Amino acid sequence: MANLINNIDNFLGKIIFNSFSSLRYCIFNSVIYHANLKKKLRENTIISNFNNKGFSKIKSLNSKDTLELKKIFKKENSKLQKSNDYTFRAKIDTREEKELIKNMILNNFGEVLNDLKTYYNCNIYLTNVEFKKTFHVDKKDEKEEYFNNFFHIDSYLRTHFKIFINVSDIEEKNGPTEIFDIKKTKKIRKFNSFKNKRGSLKIPKDINSYFNIGKSGHVILCNTSLCLHRATNPLPQQTRENLILTFVSYPNSFEDIFYYEKKDPESIWSQKNKITKSLAKPHRYKDIFLLTNKFI
Repeated sequence: MANLINNIDNFLGKIIFNSFSSLRYCIFNSVIYHANLKKKLRENTIISNFNNKGFSKIKSLNSKDTLELKKIFKKENSKLQKSNDYTFRAKIDTREEKELIKNMILNNFGEVLNDLKTYYNCNIYLTNVEFKKTFHVDKKDEKEEYFNNFFHIDSYLRTHFKIFINVSDIEEKNGPTEIFDIKKTKKIRKFNSFKNKRGSLKIPKDINSYFNIGKSGHVILCNTSLCLHRATNPLPQQTRENLILTFVSYPNSFEDIFYYEKKDPESIWSQKNKITKSLAKPHRYKDIFLLTNKFI
């Protein structure tokens, strides 16, 4: 019964909102956008692009922090072998490494996060940190999804967003993240029936995407809940190294961006993502209604 309700909800999300999200998420996103976000939109390029396109380049990481991030991968270099899922996730298990990343966030992204706080009219919280090294998927396995290498949106509310940091130089050969902006994502939705799932979406050739190519330290802000995206496949003998920071805007009075680290540090630093789900992935219409009321 639950699956039937979810299927109907997803079908109505497509029919009414031309979206890959469920109807309940579309309703929340629409209410929040018109009641909260547009009024608080700052007239600057980053926030304007984030609002209109769903993603924006932001200031690159300084060279000192970039070198420190590379050290975390280098520390576990003996383990950086291709696993069964073609992905390696470097551990962030020392206090020094965690403090490094937290200071990096404040020093490099503090201004952008403050602008986003104004944009959402709500506090912003770090909810997940992930170091990820991705390897080439062998031809025999190309029909399987190993590291989000099929086009998709993240099934969260639009209050969820990510910052992608290139730890190493990323060119086309390294399998960069490929993104369609919000308008193009909706356009692609029109070409796909409800039955077209991840791995079988039809992408018209005249709809161009953005490839997140850049030197180490290159940074992009993206609402992966609104933008269709995928991780492309690196060429043989090539890899991609990223640091992915997940944030959620949530109506909580605590202004410390790292507040939820105190609540559940394992969720944030061990990629369990429990905090992200609790703040931005409600399951029932009742939960959506209560959360909407908190925002507005």
